[in-house]
Amino acid sequence: MKLLLVLLPSLLLAAHKPVRYNCPGGQTFEVTYPANRAEVTIPGKPRLKLPSISTFSFSDGFSLLSIKGPEATFASGVITFSNCLDVAAPAPTKLMTPPLSLIGKWELSSLAGQPVTLTRPATLNLSADGGAAGFAGCNSYTSGYTTSGSALSVTSIVSTKMACEGDRMKVEVALFRALGKTASFALDATTLTLRDAAGQPLATLRKI
Repeated sequence: MKLLLVLLPSLLLAAHKPVRYNCPGGQTFEVTYPANRAEVTIPGKPRLKLPSISTFSFSDGFSLLSIKGPEATFASGVITFSNCLDVAAPAPTKLMTPPLSLIGKWELSSLAGQPVTLTRPATLNLSADGGAAGFAGCNSYTSGYTTSGSALSVTSIVSTKMACEGDRMKVEVALFRALGKTASFALDATTLTLRDAAGQPLATLRKI
């Protein structure tokens, strides 16, 4: 039944009851739907009687009324009213934007403002139970974290003990140092920024 109400315009629900349409440009008009025609009343103009040319379209060869669900489009000569809405139709449901969340997996993008590129990216995976884990560039690690508002503290970092050469180890040491200094965070849909107690950025990570 709900699907039927979405698909069928008001003309099929109450054939002789006037349906009022409000248009985005401020125009209004009313339509009644006697058998096989639509009668359109525009303020200050004579009533138009438009024969049915299809289930949802009415025209006398000069004026045209088209109905799609609760919306109507009317055209007559130089006049065109588009996207006009049945005032009795339910308001469209707005989609809710999900709240931003720290929870999920993040990939390290930069440290101290410098981009980080590794063959295997360093990661930080934050879970809802206050646990964290990831790959630091050389070793895997686990830790805990706590938040309050925009405050963030990473605690008890434990990692494996494999030694690596070159940039992998440098990135790991710098990442662990940044996590240990983290006091707050900033968040948008794709980026997590870790900040120190002075509000200076320590690292940025992107959502994956």
